[in-house]
Amino acid sequence: MQGVRVERISDTEEKVGSKIDIHFIGFDPNTRLGGPIEVIEGRDTPGPGEVIIDERLGQRYGIAIGDTLRAGGRDWAVIGKSRGGGFIATQTVFVTHAEAQAALRMQGATTFYVIKVRQGVDPAQLGAALEDQAARNEAPVITHTRQEFAKATRDRVTSNVLMRSADLSGRIWHPRDCGRRLFNSTVGPLGSGRRRDLYVYVVCG
Repeated sequence: MQGVRVERISDTEEKVGSKIDIHFIGFDPNTRLGGPIEVIEGRDTPGPGEVIIDERLGQRYGIAIGDTLRAGGRDWAVIGKSRGGGFIATQTVFVTHAEAQAALRMQGATTFYVIKVRQGVDPAQLGAALEDQAARNEAPVITHTRQEFAKATRDRVTSNVLMRSADLSGRIWHPRDCGRRLFNSTVGPLGSGRRRDLYVYVVCG
């Protein structure tokens, strides 16, 4: 989904910023599973029409608490900033589960379920049992342990950077391009809390 920062100049005028690729994540405020790992500023629970944005989104696009983010055909009030979760090509935006379903036009649907495993239960065995039960009910699902999900995220990061680099390899470069930064990406698995910025430059000579 794409969004933009909206600055209201007057009752009849507004300034719209550049397009932002965002990833809506809906979570249950009661259990907080699937929600922001750490809220570093503002409120930690969004209400109707409210969002918590990843701090990197705020840094890159100048979005602060109290600003308006337009996405999914409606305006959202930014009420908090989080840290420790993000994707390679998009920035995370957290809303309640019901608000995400409405914004994404997915009433009654959920793409990911986060399960908190009891102490002593093996996550891999539980995942296999859930897949088997779902298959027998002709409603197949795919389960991932924390480690498997982290690996899948790293693989997605790597493939995204390589594809973007490959897209640029056929370009005819001008000498003035030497040393110029082409793009940057945030590298690190969602939920790991360990991320770094990867920058790709034109190297000449």
